[in-house]
Amino acid sequence: MAETGIATGLNSIYRELHKFERGLRPYQNNIQQTMKIFLKILLILGGIGFVIFVGFMGIMIAAFRGFDKDYSISELKENFEEKKAEIYELKNYINKIIPPDKSVEIEFENNNTLGIFHVKVGDNFDSNWDVKISSGKADTFEKIFSGRRPINLFVSEITATK
Repeated sequence: MAETGIATGLNSIYRELHKFERGLRPYQNNIQQTMKIFLKILLILGGIGFVIFVGFMGIMIAAFRGFDKDYSISELKENFEEKKAEIYELKNYINKIIPPDKSVEIEFENNNTLGIFHVKVGDNFDSNWDVKISSGKADTFEKIFSGRRPINLFVSEITATK
């Protein structure tokens, strides 16, 4: 008799749960659709965030020259030895034409571009990056050196002798 009471109780609980489940069925489709929409939005936002992150990292790596070729010490020494005379000739020439209150920092990129061409006149510092040797910007430096022979002509002579 005890089993019948337990079985009856379980059957009544089962019937109540079944009624409750049938009552939730209309809402179950709405919940599933809402979850699908939420999941799609989450995936789209996650994809956009990932693309932005990858793009930002690519820009940062490129900005700090992460894609540039790295030179070994032996390659740098070898290049210096090959161009030692030209380097010292240019250094001496620049030191002759620059007045004491002015200074210049130069880094050669290639035959047509000065990667760095910074000029300091007194307290004024003019920072110049990727200056084309034949550009108007390079020609304006002639004024800084009081009408002396412009540096870009000298650089052209050195690069033409190669």
